[in-house]
Amino acid sequence: MDHYYLNLAYHLALQNAGKTSPNPSVGAVVVKDNQILAAAFHPAAGEPHAEVLALRKAGAAAKDATLYCSLEPCSHQGKTPPCVNAIKEAGTKRVVFSAIDRNPLVNGLGQQQLKSDGIVVDQIEMPAVNHFYAPFFHSILKQRPYVIAKVGATANGIISPADRNSRWITNEWSLAWVHHLRAQCDAVVVGADTVILDRPHLTVRTPGIIRKPTRIVLDSRLKLNPEDCSLLESDAPILICCAETASQERERLWRECKNVEILRFQGISTLLPALFKRGLSKIMVEGGQKIFTLFHTSGYIDEYVLMIAPRLLTGKHFLNILGGPEQSLSETQRYQVDPPQELDGDVIMRLRKNV
Repeated sequence: MDHYYLNLAYHLALQNAGKTSPNPSVGAVVVKDNQILAAAFHPAAGEPHAEVLALRKAGAAAKDATLYCSLEPCSHQGKTPPCVNAIKEAGTKRVVFSAIDRNPLVNGLGQQQLKSDGIVVDQIEMPAVNHFYAPFFHSILKQRPYVIAKVGATANGIISPADRNSRWITNEWSLAWVHHLRAQCDAVVVGADTVILDRPHLTVRTPGIIRKPTRIVLDSRLKLNPEDCSLLESDAPILICCAETASQERERLWRECKNVEILRFQGISTLLPALFKRGLSKIMVEGGQKIFTLFHTSGYIDEYVLMIAPRLLTGKHFLNILGGPEQSLSETQRYQVDPPQELDGDVIMRLRKNV
């Protein structure tokens, strides 16, 4: 039954994915005599962790029970006390977890502390759980956000036809799926040209999901006009990233707008750590071609989500997914590919770097 209860803890973590950043989403289940006493997930950063909430719900019955966690319990003081303390105080006799927390502040220390307290600890690895926590581990170890590039394209790789009317290449089911993906990210990144040409809102518009990822616009010269910007039609936060040499007067105009911040940066290699320090651990790049190419050629895209519509476009003046210099096949790499997913004819392919 260990796998059953551990899988339940994992699905509790999935239930709240994207709402706990910069913390990982964690699920926990308290079991005794094959009866579930309590279950919980970590609600938000600064709030009690899943293990603590589950043990509180179980109360005195948690004594001699088994605690199942999707992630190794923490052993360090952060915004909340270490989970290992609560586990010991509850009299839990056994802890089963799936993924070791690769945060250097934990990284095996949680289970070591529990064992030294006389608690039986077992790790049962589950590929799906490791996959789920990979972006968190990546960001905490590299001290930069995990970067997803989401691309909507035709079957021959075109993201924008000659008339620049790319709304919508993919279908409404794919659009709804993208909103769920956005809700799991801390920020959405686009270029200034995409804002000017497409007039997007870049918000999460899914019933039942209240999430406002930061809208990040890379606008090196501050050419966007705050008097005619579609992003200001909603109240989700906006971060405009510009060059050190951008106009101070244009910056002043933007700073008069509500929910808008300006960040000056020198290059992508300095921008990403700055975003991480702002608590943005997972970001999604949504275009256009210049921005995709910038992140791709810099080597900072960790995952590609290619949403392929069953359409073919001809012509010469269209935009492919990537621009940049000419390459030979020997200069490219092969990626790990998840099983493709179909949404009413559209095909979603997820490519990850081989690490």
